[in-house]
Amino acid sequence: MKTSKLRIDYHFHPNLPKNNQRALKKCRYWWEKLKENNIQCLIITEHSYKNPRRAFELMDKARPKGFFCFPGMEYITKEGIDIIVFSDTPKIYGLDELKPFRLKYNDLVDFVLSKKNLFAFVTHPYILGTTSVIRNLNRKDYTKAVNLLGAVEISNSVYDNLEIIMKKIPFNIIFKQKLENIKKTRDLPKSDYPKDIKFLAAGSDATYTQELGNCFEIDLPKKEVPSNIFQYVAKNKGKGRVSVKEKKLNLLLLLQTASTVFNEFLIKVILRIKGV
Repeated sequence: MKTSKLRIDYHFHPNLPKNNQRALKKCRYWWEKLKENNIQCLIITEHSYKNPRRAFELMDKARPKGFFCFPGMEYITKEGIDIIVFSDTPKIYGLDELKPFRLKYNDLVDFVLSKKNLFAFVTHPYILGTTSVIRNLNRKDYTKAVNLLGAVEISNSVYDNLEIIMKKIPFNIIFKQKLENIKKTRDLPKSDYPKDIKFLAAGSDATYTQELGNCFEIDLPKKEVPSNIFQYVAKNKGKGRVSVKEKKLNLLLLLQTASTVFNEFLIKVILRIKGV
């Protein structure tokens, strides 16, 4: 694919069915929709408790020529905090330290920094619920992590659909603080950026194709896509821009995503009970 820009979705959940044939069919459909949204590059960030290796392998198998995907996961720490870890090699999936709930948040950051081929970014720091580093730990730990990693998710569009409803009266009054956090999730204040930026990330956090569109756009030096694409992903120095797709209210999608979030919550509860 000839282009002067690279559009990267740093936060993406294939959400594949268990049957391999159906899963591969869904992967091909994902790539069709990604092409429609002019997104050429993905980090596959399935949750660490939902077989991220399989998600990457099947997405990579279905990947069309001229597109790129890299192995990763949305890791869940011992405290229950989400943070995205990725690499340029599938060997990431063989690391015992990256099994769910294995490391505490600060230990995970140290582990990533100790490995040459591992990268991570502080993920949706203002997200609602319990997986935010700011809410689960504190701002001091957030500041420490974001500056050590030099990377943060500056835009996550997981709440684009919900925000349309919450901006309406009386929800904008009742849920004023939650709405503020939703806005910060979509557009992180620059005061929360790392002091020394290694890379900035933006993603759709999509589990359904209708959620695709938001990404990080980087200018490439030539019209031909260079061979070292991963360097632009992991070391963009913040030289790029967030690309936002305007979305309309979709109540069915809202119900679907709520169901997925609840199912993932149950998986985490069961794993905790089992002591995984």
